Amino acid sequence: MTLQKNCQTNGIKVIKEASGLDRHRAEEIAQSPDMKQVTYNGQQVYIQHVHEQSNSARIFPLDQPENEFDVQLENLLETKRGNA
Repeated sequence: MTLQKNCQTNGIKVIKEASGLDRHRAEEIAQSPDMKQVTYNGQQVYIQHVHEQSNSARIFPLDQPENEFDVQLENLLETKRGNA
């Protein structure tokens, strides 16, 4: 079950997913040319690669691209932006 929290920020409706990413969505984000809002422990990260066998991903914080590490997909959160 996914819980959602709606917030209003400068006329933009922000929906925060309270459960981690599933493998399919993580793969879509990793392959997308557009930057997505994904966080790990409250820090915005970039998904480099999704490991299908272990249900994990290789990520790095946007402000520390040299700091790569693997995390379980359930620990990654996506913030989706939509119109208010």
